[in-house]
Amino acid sequence: RGGPGFGCLHTPLPERPSMAPRMRLDSFPAYVRRQMRAWKVPGVGLGIVRDGKTLIADGYGLADSRRGVEVTADTPFAICSCSKAFTCLVLAMLAEEGVIDWERPVREYLPDFRMQDAFATERMTPRDLVTHRSGLPRHDDVWFGSSADRQTMLRRLRHLQPTADLRTRYQYQNMMYSAAGYLAGVVTDSSWEAQVQTRILDPLGMSSTTMDIASMEASKIAARPHDSSGKKPRQITYRNLDAIGPAGSINSTVTDMLRWISLHLGAGHFEGRRVVNAKTMRSLYQPHMPADAFTFDELQQPCYALGWTSLIYRGHRVVSHSGGIDGFRCRTSLLPDDGIGVVCYTNGTTDLPHQLTWEAIDRTLGLEPLPWASRYRAMNKREQAAGKSRRSKDLRTRVKGTKPSHRLAEYGGVYEHPGYGKVTVVHQRGKLRLSMKGFDVPLKHWHYDVFEYTPPRAEPVRGSFFGNRDGQIGQLSLPLQEGTDDIVFERSEA
Repeated sequence: RGGPGFGCLHTPLPERPSMAPRMRLDSFPAYVRRQMRAWKVPGVGLGIVRDGKTLIADGYGLADSRRGVEVTADTPFAICSCSKAFTCLVLAMLAEEGVIDWERPVREYLPDFRMQDAFATERMTPRDLVTHRSGLPRHDDVWFGSSADRQTMLRRLRHLQPTADLRTRYQYQNMMYSAAGYLAGVVTDSSWEAQVQTRILDPLGMSSTTMDIASMEASKIAARPHDSSGKKPRQITYRNLDAIGPAGSINSTVTDMLRWISLHLGAGHFEGRRVVNAKTMRSLYQPHMPADAFTFDELQQPCYALGWTSLIYRGHRVVSHSGGIDGFRCRTSLLPDDGIGVVCYTNGTTDLPHQLTWEAIDRTLGLEPLPWASRYRAMNKREQAAGKSRRSKDLRTRVKGTKPSHRLAEYGGVYEHPGYGKVTVVHQRGKLRLSMKGFDVPLKHWHYDVFEYTPPRAEPVRGSFFGNRDGQIGQLSLPLQEGTDDIVFERSEA
């Protein structure tokens, strides 16, 4: 989030620092606390390093609003999609060792790999899996809330409609990362978790970093997820990401993540020893795919590399990645040419990590300040207004006075899709409820045979029921992925 990009040629034009970085950072903690209150975010973990020195490593606010547990530099947060960089480093190390080849077809390692598109099936490479150029849009409802294992997720890919040809369009895709992590486990006769642990966490001494939700739930000091959309933060349940762990299931602390940052700023050196080849580290930042333009003009030339987005910010090269899942938002950033690293993790659902990151970079470089707080607040208001506008437009299209073509009880049943799994519709006390991927919500009549439900913390979804040749309800069609045909769930006999 955050200026138009026009390709991947980096031509930095450095600005002159206007103030000593140390002076600019002295007031930063107070700024963080003010912005936390404004955004209604309970807690923040923040770390800033420059030239091997830690400038800030601290926590602010509450990790657990119910029990009053305070955030420190050792508080575990979900780092969400910042996990992708770990997966790519594992693959890069395997490529360096000759265990995999970035450019060979995935099917040579995973014979069961298959896409709906035959060309993509045969030509997809490990590099394609992790650079968001597979041709497949997000299809997040396939994995969201699912308890399926990664092999099952791999097999579901063949049932998902693409919206572009291979290597022609940037489309952020989490399940491809799940496949990449699964591949790393298969070729080493182990697992993605084992490879991350032995190749990265153990050598760096990242002893507080974990890769599952169970560890967070068992911890007495871990940050608890919060929804920041109401009048005050509301604590919610953790989202299990085990099914697509390589895309986003790592949990870590500021202390541990500064070790990770040090490995990168040290070009593969950590505490005086070589952990990763310098050439391998540099390869992670090489642009592969022009990415979506940011909102703000200072963020130029965004391209996706290997688990990182590469861009130019006010003349400085930045390698960064953001992340978000239920109750958490975060950003991890490197300025390799300036020796700067910034990590920011929150247990709220706002743009605060992005705002704080760019503010921290400005202050550390000594650049003229930009109004990041007002910019992000204005962007948030525009998004809220756009949501209200969409809802108003939807309401105007509703046809009043219509009725379902069947009795409500006849819509009840189990509906299945080979990629998206099951949807259950239950008739209770004259009303319908829909259950899907861990949530259970009312299913309300909209018009004709169209019904609407609202997933937790999401906009309403309207689905259509269709009859079969016998006149009975046989299908439920849901618009779950923009740009594709509706996902059609067939009614099960069970």
